[in-house]
Amino acid sequence: MLVRVYKIVLPFLLCFHVLNARAQGLLFKSNDSLLTQRTSLSVFGSDAPVFHDHFFVNFDLSLWDNSNLGYVFDLSDKDNSYSLSYLYTNNAGSLNFNIDCKSNKIKIPLPDSLLKKKKWIKVKIDFDLKGDKVIIQIDSLTWYADKLGFKDRMPASLVFGKNQYYTEVPNMAIKDLEVGDGRKSYSFPLNEWGGNSIHDSNGDVTGLVENPVWMINESYFWKPVYWQSFKDVAGLNFHTRDQRLFIFTKDSLITYDPASRYTFRRAYGNKLPVPMVLGKSIFNARDNKCTIYELFDIPGGMPSVASLNMDPNNLKWTTIGRTGLPHQLHHHNIFYDPGQDKFCLFGGYGSYSYHNAFLQYNDTLDKWENVVFKGDTITPRFFAAVGPSDKKEELFLLAKKRLANSNAGEAKSTDADTVNRQD
Repeated sequence: MLVRVYKIVLPFLLCFHVLNARAQGLLFKSNDSLLTQRTSLSVFGSDAPVFHDHFFVNFDLSLWDNSNLGYVFDLSDKDNSYSLSYLYTNNAGSLNFNIDCKSNKIKIPLPDSLLKKKKWIKVKIDFDLKGDKVIIQIDSLTWYADKLGFKDRMPASLVFGKNQYYTEVPNMAIKDLEVGDGRKSYSFPLNEWGGNSIHDSNGDVTGLVENPVWMINESYFWKPVYWQSFKDVAGLNFHTRDQRLFIFTKDSLITYDPASRYTFRRAYGNKLPVPMVLGKSIFNARDNKCTIYELFDIPGGMPSVASLNMDPNNLKWTTIGRTGLPHQLHHHNIFYDPGQDKFCLFGGYGSYSYHNAFLQYNDTLDKWENVVFKGDTITPRFFAAVGPSDKKEELFLLAKKRLANSNAGEAKSTDADTVNRQD
């Protein structure tokens, strides 16, 4: 007996919003890693500049630790060391500015909405050496403390993460680091690809980092984060409301959240009526429904189109139709026409031919109908991509240049075509 195994692999970029964050930064290996593998960033190494009267440290910080104590940075002079630490207790997170081994001077509460991976918090710290006080700004809120024991001069012996005194590191990332006093400033984009050196904005090496995870790589290299195998056909789609992927199997719905990487499964409220062959579908955000369909090779009398109510409290299928086509359309495109509240297909390959017809499903007549568009004729193709335009009457159809026509012969196709709806 031959058992067919269907596998779905989701090779997402781990940094889902990293392009919006300028694709840079340093992610720290934290308390989840072995002690020897935790990240330490010595900004200036053994040659730290000495600042007079005052200096500042500004950076963007992302924190998502809900269980551990850890040190964001440590700043040492001859007599004291000062740190910004993170603590999560009683279901609440906070940043704490400390005189190490002596006292906590500032406690800054952090709402849960900020404690998310790739949620960036702007941190600005001004060390007033002459006035012996510190001013800390977190986003738009400000805290300060005095009587810190500052001297008029202080070397910027600044270490993020694991340091010579403390090894606890929270789950965190930093980017856009700046250190200076107004007269002289150092800017660190932290956009390295690899290695253990950090460079300032002029390209000069200033410090060292142990066990770095350079976030820019997450924008350029794919890495699988979830996989699942099935003995039967399963389909995959994206829920635009919840920003989650979902997999529909013959008996249940599996939802995957890319942000948390959490997966959960719910059984359907009734039986899936369509026998899946290719598992094709389209999601309708307006009605919060997923419609699945099969075009060919449908067992006699069985439904070919059905919709799933995506409400988790009413996860039930509704049979819509039983129509089919005389041939398969492999790798076709599908899109939703909100003006007519219908979904359409374009192109595909079947019966040894490439196709260029637009087919619209008429649920009243249970029929696939040809749709005529004005403008140039689009050559037959498959392996294309379709996406919306700024104009609701348009959509973009993208494909590689290839030779294709209705009988797999020779005809040029373009990289991009704009399709206008025939009203």
